[in-house]
Amino acid sequence: MISLYSHIKKAIKLTTVVATLLFVSCTAQLPQVANISDTSTITSYKERSNNLNVALSFIEKHGIDGLKKMSGKVEIAGNKVFANISDIELKPITDELIFEAHDKYIDIHLILEGEEFMGLKDRKDCKNVTIEELSQKDYILFKEKPTSVLKMSVGQYIVVFPNDAHAPSLGNGKVRKCVIKIAVE
Repeated sequence: MISLYSHIKKAIKLTTVVATLLFVSCTAQLPQVANISDTSTITSYKERSNNLNVALSFIEKHGIDGLKKMSGKVEIAGNKVFANISDIELKPITDELIFEAHDKYIDIHLILEGEEFMGLKDRKDCKNVTIEELSQKDYILFKEKPTSVLKMSVGQYIVVFPNDAHAPSLGNGKVRKCVIKIAVE
């Protein structure tokens, strides 16, 4: 009985935090969640760069079921386009989140199993740097309040560009996802 009560209490707290974060107004144009069945959105992204075209064609070719069978690093076009497919333990949603951003790569986060929340904030509005490894590992981390928090379920993805700070893998439990790294052209 205590265990059930504690789970309900955590769910209520998570719901309250998410609801609060979702009401934060968004002034910048931040990424939106899309579905892999929405061919018009995929086409608009494909037209933006050859590397994005290669990445999205890979998703279309294999589909959710095919991608679920893959694991680890999957080379698509050498170091220009590659995927990391794994099971991830989700982190709790809090008022301040750890955001990441990249200079050399665009990310596509695609949910294969489960669901997750992702915090978003325009990178130019991030001031509290916690780790800066841009030259060596192409990432910088910030501790910030999100501008928005989006929920993603199976078959949904988000494309984050270098100007989009993102706090992925939020929620309860685990998620299986495919993160495709796409070199900026």
